[in-house]
Amino acid sequence: MPNKVLIIDGYNVIHKIPETRICLESSMMLARERLAYLASKWKAVHTGFDCIIVFDGRNLGTGRINPRIGGIKCIFSASLHGADEEIVRLVKKSSRPSDITVISDDNYVYNNCRAHGAQVRPSDYLLDTECGQSLAKPNKSPDGKGLDSRTAEKISSEMRKKWKSK
Repeated sequence: MPNKVLIIDGYNVIHKIPETRICLESSMMLARERLAYLASKWKAVHTGFDCIIVFDGRNLGTGRINPRIGGIKCIFSASLHGADEEIVRLVKKSSRPSDITVISDDNYVYNNCRAHGAQVRPSDYLLDTECGQSLAKPNKSPDGKGLDSRTAEKISSEMRKKWKSK
């Protein structure tokens, strides 16, 4: 059983990676399938991870609530909240958020998941198929300005303290 989880912000990543974005010209389903293929390729190299792709809204195409696309578990968020909130909820409810890596370039997802102890990586992290190298990359903010890991952890620690006091 995998001891780590990779959570992918589905539509956010589809729109950021050229290989999946071009599929949108044909169909959303094709873009989802391509994203799932990239996730399965990543998972084959980075053993010990379970991959989950989270999409906004209901999946009307398959008739199943949480289907697998290309062997990758997909979650379609409820209409009351979007994928961003679902990803944060998954991290928050985890007993081991430090074992979760989230791929997203969305600031809300980035800030909230980091504050709850998950690692957050940009969309192109999914394209890393060389085992081990991606884990050594610095943890940059999605806006590309980047913070060193000590400063980022200090900010996250302060945010956790503030949220716990409320």
